[in-house]
Amino acid sequence: MEDAAVGTRTGAPQRAIRIERSQTHAASKMARDESWTADERQQHILDRLMENGTVDVGGLAEALDVSRMTIHRDLDQLEERNLLRKVRGGATIESSLLFESSYAYRSEMATAEKRAVSKAAAEYLEPGQAVMIDDSTTAEPLAEFLPETVPHTVITNAFHLADKVRDMRQVELICLGGSYNSNFESFLGLFCEQAIEAIRADVLFMSTSAIKDGVAFHQNQDAARVKRAMMEVAETTVLLADQSKFGRSGLIRLAALDEFDQVLIGGALDSSVANELDEKGVAFEVVETDDS
Repeated sequence: MEDAAVGTRTGAPQRAIRIERSQTHAASKMARDESWTADERQQHILDRLMENGTVDVGGLAEALDVSRMTIHRDLDQLEERNLLRKVRGGATIESSLLFESSYAYRSEMATAEKRAVSKAAAEYLEPGQAVMIDDSTTAEPLAEFLPETVPHTVITNAFHLADKVRDMRQVELICLGGSYNSNFESFLGLFCEQAIEAIRADVLFMSTSAIKDGVAFHQNQDAARVKRAMMEVAETTVLLADQSKFGRSGLIRLAALDEFDQVLIGGALDSSVANELDEKGVAFEVVETDDS
């Protein structure tokens, strides 16, 4: 009986030690989780996404020295803000059928191709025109070439484009109102569509997020509605796209490519795609980049 009592007395401190160690580990984990603020962690995640396009939960947890649960919470919050798309084991910033990448990410992609097609698009500009430009990062470089053919009236729903042209000489700027969308850095919605319906444009320069089987697609219905409304009020419509958009699809059918007066494509286009566009009667031009 006494031996049993001794066993009980010696076992209790061992259990206490195990409990204390467990509590110490949990406290240490909580301290590590609090060493970064939520804003700092989420900015680090976005920086990694900008560099690599994708991130994994395990790698982020190790790099930030926090729990996987903390990373999942951060990813959930960023996804709610439409800044990324969660996938199994991590997240991506790349577009999908339902998700369009943020303006910040898209503005860093295919910059040479975008500038090349914008430079080619400038050949359609004439002095005195009402020029409509959508909120795409593909058409945004067109602002650089506007001063060569002034005067113009520029009509846009794009925040950054408006900021670039607002102080240009002999350029009248008309900003389309609506609800501000931080993912696209532009104004969308009913008020924007109503503003578009009240005006007319000589030429429209726009882009889309995906092109497949001779059809332009988009993931966001508000953006698609605004782009479609712009097409309806423009005398001439020019679609700008880099070659990476071909072969991809989106949730919403925007327009067949043969509905555009001209399609300007930046970068090398696969011959099979070129043949398909010819067969569908699409007026298109492949534009080489300056460094090609």
